[in-house]
Amino acid sequence: MKNKISIILIILGGLIFSYPFLERAYTYIMQQRALDNYEKTIAEVEASLTDEADEEAYQEFVALEDIFQNSVDLGELPVEESTVEESTEEETPTNVSKPTSSPLNPIGIIKISKIDLKLPIYDGTSERYLKVGVGRIKGTSSLGEIGNVALAGHRSRTYGRFLNRLNELEVGDEIIVEEGGNTYSYTVYKTHIVEPEDVSVLYRNNKDRVLTLVTCDPIETATHRLIVHAVANE
Repeated sequence: MKNKISIILIILGGLIFSYPFLERAYTYIMQQRALDNYEKTIAEVEASLTDEADEEAYQEFVALEDIFQNSVDLGELPVEESTVEESTEEETPTNVSKPTSSPLNPIGIIKISKIDLKLPIYDGTSERYLKVGVGRIKGTSSLGEIGNVALAGHRSRTYGRFLNRLNELEVGDEIIVEEGGNTYSYTVYKTHIVEPEDVSVLYRNNKDRVLTLVTCDPIETATHRLIVHAVANE
């Protein structure tokens, strides 16, 4: 009886002693499995990319060069606070009302909690849109659709303004896009720096919902483009 108790105690002691090692081994296996699954997903996403981009998307992407350089030359971006001009003249029956700016109607909202970002999304990348939020590069996919939707925005010199902190995003970070009552969650899978004319970042995807964010880099000279790619969480 005593021998049996001794054996049981030895076994229990061995299990207790080996538990930390077994736990680490299990954690390692689970981490490797998760990494393998993630890498497989990314490989499938990139394999689905075509070697072409829409001509309209190409032209608008290249045109960002002038817009980004203008913001560098002007320094800090002015904010468009109002679309209605206030008249300083006293109104009379003969006064003619002054023209007002057309309202800016966003097509969605982008949120990135890691960098405390929340901006309106506009359809197009005109300077007027980019003074307020980010713009969808025309010729790329629509928000929430299968393909590659590209959003461009300024990178203000003021910390936290516009896409100033986009360089802080890392693989695995979440990006939220809201559009027409729908909410889309994306996970970052790649960040890199490219030349201003490298349109490969806009290549179509025929299988997945890919989101591509485009801004200037470095902030002071805007000689290159900082690109963040994310894929929708199905």
